[in-house]
Amino acid sequence: MIKRLIFIHFSLMALVGLGQNHMQIFVDGQEHGKWDFSDTLELKSRVDNQIHGFWADGYLFSGLDSASRIRIYLHKGRRIELQDSDGNSISLSKLIQSGQDQIQIKMEAGYPFAKLVWDSLQLENGKLKYIMNLEEGPFIKNDSIVMISTISTEHRFIARSLGIEKGTSFREKDFDIIPDRMERMPFLKLKSKPDISFQDGNAWTYLDLEENRTGRFEGVLGVLPNQSPEKKALITGSLDLSLLNLFRSGKELDFSWQRFGIESQMVDLRYKHPYVVGSKLHIEGKFGLTKQDTSFVTQDVGLIASIFITDKLEFGFAFEQSNGDVIASNAERIISNNWLDYQQTSYFVSLSSHKTGVNIPGNNQTFSMRIGVGERVISRNPNLPIERYDTINVQTTNLEAEANYEFQFMLSSQSAVYGNVSATHRDINQPISNQLFRLGGLRNLRGFNEQFFFTSSFLVNQLEWRIYFEEESFLFAFYDQGLLNNQGWKFPIGLGGGFTLSTNSGLFSFALAVGRTKEIPFEFTNMKVHFGYLSHF
Repeated sequence: MIKRLIFIHFSLMALVGLGQNHMQIFVDGQEHGKWDFSDTLELKSRVDNQIHGFWADGYLFSGLDSASRIRIYLHKGRRIELQDSDGNSISLSKLIQSGQDQIQIKMEAGYPFAKLVWDSLQLENGKLKYIMNLEEGPFIKNDSIVMISTISTEHRFIARSLGIEKGTSFREKDFDIIPDRMERMPFLKLKSKPDISFQDGNAWTYLDLEENRTGRFEGVLGVLPNQSPEKKALITGSLDLSLLNLFRSGKELDFSWQRFGIESQMVDLRYKHPYVVGSKLHIEGKFGLTKQDTSFVTQDVGLIASIFITDKLEFGFAFEQSNGDVIASNAERIISNNWLDYQQTSYFVSLSSHKTGVNIPGNNQTFSMRIGVGERVISRNPNLPIERYDTINVQTTNLEAEANYEFQFMLSSQSAVYGNVSATHRDINQPISNQLFRLGGLRNLRGFNEQFFFTSSFLVNQLEWRIYFEEESFLFAFYDQGLLNNQGWKFPIGLGGGFTLSTNSGLFSFALAVGRTKEIPFEFTNMKVHFGYLSHF
């Protein structure tokens, strides 16, 4: 069969440049129709497919007889029945698939050189009897990773992330997808294609890596005019610290602090530990604290266990608990704002893709989603009359779903469109104000005060047009659109622009934004000014 394919290739290549765009096809001397084609490669593909079809139908000795400027002659021959050593009939396609499956099983078990060989072939009365044997070849196991360049990240952690730990069975698939799995480690960059060598039953993987500066410190300063009773500007800000390769072993630590109003601030802490006790399990813990002036405090804790189910998808299960405490003492104020003390316990399943850079030129995208069920228990506040709880369901069950999609697509070598779409829905009876989601500000709805909106469900779309003039420097104009539900729908819009400038010490950003709702018009006096600084280390 291989000889026939080679003959087909050289026979048809001889027709190149003759300008012919159709051929008459003859099979065993009988006209079989006419083929139109745009070039010789397309013609060759059609001939190959036709012959492969003959083989699949049992015409094992079919092939190309000859070809001229206007005609192609194919030989079909007689049908041959394939039989194994036990006399069972089998089609050629099933035989090929069965052979591929057997080889694949062996390759997955550490036999990369496994192959099927013909033991015997016997043609008798139109039946081709065969015996085929599987040769395993040597068993190969992974040995050490050889680093061409010196790096400080633990080699054992890299091997676990790539699925090529020392002593495990070598699988060619794991080696082939090393570039894809490297995306799990954004603090490392693959400088050249991986290489491999085999010696004495061991596979040595050669990697040329360099370490990226992925430690991040970011500070943002916001100036919000006319916010205090004296019509003075309110200074807001945030600090973010992110360590993606803590202790050079892939551990992650994030710390975030934000001041979003008078006597109002928010703190978040997250730690992720990969490959717990050498397993494929990742454990993540998080803590959050939000204080709304002298009104209420919310405390959140969570524990997440996750595992990669494919090379690029991570599946997780989470336990989260949220406690809301009303610190205001005036009963009338508490009731009018619909604040209550509560404890919410929730369980989630999640699915997320790798996070890729969306602040450098290139087509990048990432997504995450999760769905869960929770139970809320209302606690008695001594500052409220007992009658306040007569119409309240003290214990309720709710469903919650979240999704996020972030992308950047290049329009030209320097122009790009960036987008971030976030949606969350919490289906709960009798929502209370201090349990609602908080939106507004630089991170989602620009042009509004930080944490300005309270909502039980929302859809926020951030859209930017970017013009890059350096790898990490760009001008941008943005349009933010929100769809918020809190006892009625709101449609806030944010417009503005700014720039991000890369310097030797970090990234400096500046943005002007103005927002509009049904109650708040576009006005220059409501314009928000944001300054930011991001340093990598």
